[in-house]
Amino acid sequence: MLVAGSQRRLTLGLGAALSLATLLALSAGPVLADPSLGNWTAVSGDTYQINTTSLTLTGPGTSFTGLDDSGVATFTFGTVDIPSGATVSVTGALPLELVALTSFTLGGTISGSGVSATDFGNTAGGPPGGPGGGNGGSGGVHAGSGPGGGGASSTTTDGAGGGGFGGAGAAGGVDSSGTGGAGGATYGDLLTQLQGGSGGGGSSASTAPTEGGGGGGGIEIASLTGSITLSSGSVLSANGGSGAEAGQGASGGGSGGGILLEAYSIDNAGAVTATGGNGGAGECCGGGGAGGGGEIVAIYHSYAGAGSTTAAGGESYVEINGTASGSSTGTKPDPTGAAGQVLLESPSTTTTVTETPSSPSVGESATLHASVTAAVGPVPTGSVVFSDSSGILCTATLTPGGSSSTGSCTYRARSGNDAVTATFDPTGPDASGTAAVTVSATVPIPTTGASSGGFALPLGAAALVLGSLLLLLAGALGRRRQLI
Repeated sequence: MLVAGSQRRLTLGLGAALSLATLLALSAGPVLADPSLGNWTAVSGDTYQINTTSLTLTGPGTSFTGLDDSGVATFTFGTVDIPSGATVSVTGALPLELVALTSFTLGGTISGSGVSATDFGNTAGGPPGGPGGGNGGSGGVHAGSGPGGGGASSTTTDGAGGGGFGGAGAAGGVDSSGTGGAGGATYGDLLTQLQGGSGGGGSSASTAPTEGGGGGGGIEIASLTGSITLSSGSVLSANGGSGAEAGQGASGGGSGGGILLEAYSIDNAGAVTATGGNGGAGECCGGGGAGGGGEIVAIYHSYAGAGSTTAAGGESYVEINGTASGSSTGTKPDPTGAAGQVLLESPSTTTTVTETPSSPSVGESATLHASVTAAVGPVPTGSVVFSDSSGILCTATLTPGGSSSTGSCTYRARSGNDAVTATFDPTGPDASGTAAVTVSATVPIPTTGASSGGFALPLGAAALVLGSLLLLLAGALGRRRQLI
């Protein structure tokens, strides 16, 4: 995840043998996992599994082990290429972070969605969420797992609530009396913590109670000083699982999960989805509420492409036999789960400049100091170019530290007051920025001698007086010769 001050934005686990500076030094916290995994190129037609609990990535001819970086399963490569026709299925208890130091290209599918409930199904623990997402509530009076878990209904004939995350979950329907399960609340912020969505509530039906849908997982793709390319036809998903029909009141859908993209450049021609799952059809009774949409955040210096980013809520009270074709009786308070959050941003930066000494003499070596802070995201990386009306004075390479990056460079002071522009040139996911400062250089005036009263005669003035005296003396000598 990125770290900006106290905000944990992108924690890309740091290998034990590598220092922060060695691995691009992109934030105040650990940034990059040990890149010894090399490059990963998947094969079209093959399916790969990532289990964030066991920290394994496996598939035909493929076996990698990741790191648990502060509760985030992290796999770091030099480059990643998942071509069209290749599928990566992600499960497990921890959110997933895939890091490519140079470039990440997705032409196929990465899925970290929650599992949908089955009609009249009830297993211990409920359907699992995607990586780091909450499970659906078990059949009976069981809320969904996670901070925004959908609530269970108060009677057997009412529906359960949908899970919440980026958007609130929908409330369960009421057959004739009682209370449907509450929709799950919104929570979290991918700019602070990578996490998944929450599960829908389980049905409390007295006959054939049904579990809720699992919440979508948490997935991060990062190439901070490189590129992320989502090709046409590619899919990156962390959707919520749907609820299902029960013997009476139906179960709720899971919320969409969280997807975070961070790179110097992002080209999206694919589909990024974190939608909420549908609520179950009550048929005879109250239906289940739908899950709210998840969160999608992209942080970049440049963004291109006409691909989609969707975090819509699911449809309430309709899911039956795996399709949204059923119906429910009674009150239907929330037709859909609330839409989630989508943020596409090139973070603004603030550059401050100082000079030492503050008023150098002409020709003296002076040092310009720059400090750059980003509004969101990791501590900025790159350089600051100082220039005036005559051209470039010097360039400072930034070194990250704390909540900002700093750098200095020296130049020879020029005469007079001059406006200097400091231009931030980023190498990470930030916007460029400028700052202006006026520098003053003084002309030193040499002095010669000093009277007891402290009067110093300027050298130029002394020369003028001496020259005048010599002229007077020469004139006097000439007149004396004429008299003789």
